[in-house]
Amino acid sequence: MRINFNDIDSMTFPGMNNGTGTMSARMYNDDSYRIIPTSIHPGGSIGNHKQESGDDMNYIISGTGKLFFEGCIFRSYGCSSNATIMQPYETVSLLSTATIPARWF
Repeated sequence: MRINFNDIDSMTFPGMNNGTGTMSARMYNDDSYRIIPTSIHPGGSIGNHKQESGDDMNYIISGTGKLFFEGCIFRSYGCSSNATIMQPYETVSLLSTATIPARWF
């Protein structure tokens, strides 16, 4: 499968799950996969939420921030190639501390 995300319109919306600031995403969905390259704009966040729809893998491409797991700082990221997998029913949130958008898949 080859997906050209440049062919998918980017959407910008308020921080997901009662997060702060804004974020942008290009979403691909089919019967088997949901792949969402996302940018949290500087100072923005994805609010605390329970992962309900299967495993969620976050692969950090750029930016800096903090990943909160079950309400505690689980990992600070500051470079690319950081991957974290959240399993169903775990609680997670992300905060961008970057001056440029924090980007991930």
